[in-house]
Amino acid sequence: MIISISSSEIEKQQTSTQNILTFQTLPLYQPRDVSGLKEYNLKGSLHCFSGSLETAKIYTSMGYLLGIGGVVTFKNGVKLKEVVEGIDLEYLLLETDSPYLSPEPKRGKRNDSRNVKYIAEKVAEFKNVSVEEIAKITYENAINVFNII
Repeated sequence: MIISISSSEIEKQQTSTQNILTFQTLPLYQPRDVSGLKEYNLKGSLHCFSGSLETAKIYTSMGYLLGIGGVVTFKNGVKLKEVVEGIDLEYLLLETDSPYLSPEPKRGKRNDSRNVKYIAEKVAEFKNVSVEEIAKITYENAINVFNII
């Protein structure tokens, strides 16, 4: 991931009541670029995470959550399967990345929030827990990271 964020943007985030950063993930991951963020005690999520387990561990060790989308349901989504299996549920969020990256069995069609159930089912399969447990924990994760309630 390449992140371009100035210290003034971080300071602005720090002075907000929520201290939230959401990163747009890109195919290239360079965790050293964000290691300096640790000192700012920000909360955030990595949108549509598609990095390695090693990269996921770096971000989650700093308290960031990983957005898990439709790619986790793809046959070639092996790397993301490893991430889901290797990271505690407390660091996962479910997302659709609407209108893109529709999960199987809706792949190739316009994505929307109704498809998050397929993502939850696949994450539950990989974590060997119920879909209800995935829904409960990822709901709580979203509430906490985004200060919703």
